[in-house]
Amino acid sequence: MRTEVYMRYFRTFVTPTRFLMTSTFMTCLIVIVFVTSPRRLPYAPGAARYSSSMNVDTRSLTNDQPAAPDPPAAVVPDADPPAEEKPPEAAGDEAAAPAAPAAPAAPAAPAVAAAPVAAGDVDPAAGIPFDVTKYHSLDRAVYNRVDKCGSRSLLYTIDQLTVKHGYEKVTSAEYNKKNLTVEEQKELVDEINGLKPPFIYDRHVYFTPFQRFGSKNPVWFNLIRDPLRRFISLYYFKRFGDPHTAAGEFNMPEEIVNRSFDDCVLNNVFECSTKASFRVVPYFCGHGEGCRMPNKWAVEQAKKNVVENYALVGVLEEFNTTLKVLDKLVPQYFEGAMAAYESVQSTGIVEKFKSYAGKPPSEEAMAKMKERLGLEYDFYNFVVARQHALKDMLGIE
Repeated sequence: MRTEVYMRYFRTFVTPTRFLMTSTFMTCLIVIVFVTSPRRLPYAPGAARYSSSMNVDTRSLTNDQPAAPDPPAAVVPDADPPAEEKPPEAAGDEAAAPAAPAAPAAPAAPAVAAAPVAAGDVDPAAGIPFDVTKYHSLDRAVYNRVDKCGSRSLLYTIDQLTVKHGYEKVTSAEYNKKNLTVEEQKELVDEINGLKPPFIYDRHVYFTPFQRFGSKNPVWFNLIRDPLRRFISLYYFKRFGDPHTAAGEFNMPEEIVNRSFDDCVLNNVFECSTKASFRVVPYFCGHGEGCRMPNKWAVEQAKKNVVENYALVGVLEEFNTTLKVLDKLVPQYFEGAMAAYESVQSTGIVEKFKSYAGKPPSEEAMAKMKERLGLEYDFYNFVVARQHALKDMLGIE
């Protein structure tokens, strides 16, 4: 009886027309909810986030909070970089050394040859040739010097040139803080802008795009060195110092001080790992975790910044050429640089600052360490090739 009642009710009220109208209404409701609901879009590692109130990058770049890597100084990318070029997740400092990068290692010999450009890599000759007078009118220069890359030779040469050209060399009182938060980057820009030009400002600090803070870029220049030679020099400098720096300043336990280069490399100690030795590229990539982790994206970002923002990044193995190129590109600072450097050499002062050497490394240890420095060599080869292109453009013998 109850079943018959239910069936009679169903035939009376659930007509085909009403059923169709109800189904259509529910379908439209589901579509509206789906379309209007908020969705998260993927965030490109290279894309900057800007506040609505001012045109300043507001990402957190503190050391203890992972952040996306800096975008190129002049252009904010519109899309994700290819998946294989995204920065990897940060690993703890206690992690074992990662596998060697795929980038080919270059020889450590002083004779420098340019490497071929791989597909997708930044071309070392990008933007060349250009107007040679491009930097001549700029009266602010920044040398964000890389440690253990011949900076003393260049700084002593600059000291000689300040008298000739009437500019100041300003050395930052901050020595070790290289990676900066956004607020600290702005403070750096304000500090430099507050100096009376003309000047050269030098500091161990990562590249900082002045345009991001509404300011005109100064002349950037730098000097790097063969990665393996630099790493060995730094390894022994931290243990034994040089005639100017006492070894005890680094406060190393005796067992670490006495660890040979071979032991460090062949036993896979973190100090000699790929991650711990990725130290030059960040100077040119910028601030943020993505620039400090060994990855191809950081290398290519560093190359882009060199092309777009640096008058020159020279190489210690071709120091005379570096001085000649600087002489032509920024004569207001470096005209007569070779003569000034020869004057510095005649005093013997540079030789007094060479680091004490420990036990010579074995061929096996050097070969293995060179593999771990593969990404650093990728960038180094780019810098060498770009200096060669600038040398040819300027007609320097």
